[in-house]
Amino acid sequence: MPVWLRYLFPNSTTTKGVIHYLVENGEVGAAAIWDGSPANASLVAKPGEAPLFNDATVLVEWIAGITRVKREMLDDVEWLRSYIARTLTTGRKGLWVAENTLILNALEAASTPYDGDATNLLEMIVDAAFGQLKDNYYNPTVILMNNRDAVKYINFNKASGSGEYDAPIGVVAVIEVNCILVVCQLFLLQL
Repeated sequence: MPVWLRYLFPNSTTTKGVIHYLVENGEVGAAAIWDGSPANASLVAKPGEAPLFNDATVLVEWIAGITRVKREMLDDVEWLRSYIARTLTTGRKGLWVAENTLILNALEAASTPYDGDATNLLEMIVDAAFGQLKDNYYNPTVILMNNRDAVKYINFNKASGSGEYDAPIGVVAVIEVNCILVVCQLFLLQL
């Protein structure tokens, strides 16, 4: 059962065709030590700092699905009703799978490239989560990764010389995961 991304992000609904929101785009100024002791005439202005925002508008993308079965099947097989409902929502080609794909595509399009110098993917993940993101005042809470990449790059991470598995003890723990992006709130790193 995959992780449904709808549960990782705040839920909200809309009936509109577009969503308007603000995107942080840096800041101007910086806080600094200010000495207010000289006479008022010789005081310099207090330093200021303010965030910059851009207006953003996104078109809402609707996900739909439908199925058809013979009426006689629904009358004769009670379990088919719940099976069809589950298949349409959480089945391999269901609505929530399409929603996960839509969310991942949007996150990947808004991602920030990894800016460190690590070349081993496990080292890149740890450096991105605990270096790059924290340097930018984000606190990483979840690292999403598809199952095969988690096995390949974390569980099967081997030392180049001895060939031993060498995932850092206590630093990496694999829980059910679903894409190759480092996520922190709505901040994303693309490796």
